Amino acid sequence: MLKNLSFIFSKQMAYLRDLPVLDPTSPAVLIWLSIQFVFIVVAVFYAPLELINGNEYDLKYGNSWIMFKFSNMIIFFCDILLKFNTGVFEEGQIVLNRNMIAKKYAHSGLMFDVLALLPVVQTLL
Repeated sequence: MLKNLSFIFSKQMAYLRDLPVLDPTSPAVLIWLSIQFVFIVVAVFYAPLELINGNEYDLKYGNSWIMFKFSNMIIFFCDILLKFNTGVFEEGQIVLNRNMIAKKYAHSGLMFDVLALLPVVQTLL
């Protein structure tokens, strides 16, 4: 059983290593940032209302409201994963080394992104 689990996990890790690292100036990254901006603006308004009013909106709008909140959480979570796979600028140069990207993100923005995800997750509970 453990051997099978190890095999499956190693195949998934190999798949992740084969994904290309994105150029931070690419159009795909800029489009993603634009989409994320819209979700951030929406979350700034709905998360405090949801925390203050409890599940009033869940009862009023039903499953569509819950799916809206869930999609917002997925966008924030995907952004964290995408940032580990997007190049960074270091001394004016674009760095595409995954270890350097992870190290820089862990030291600069990961904590803020996780903290920003907490209120969004809280609204789903």
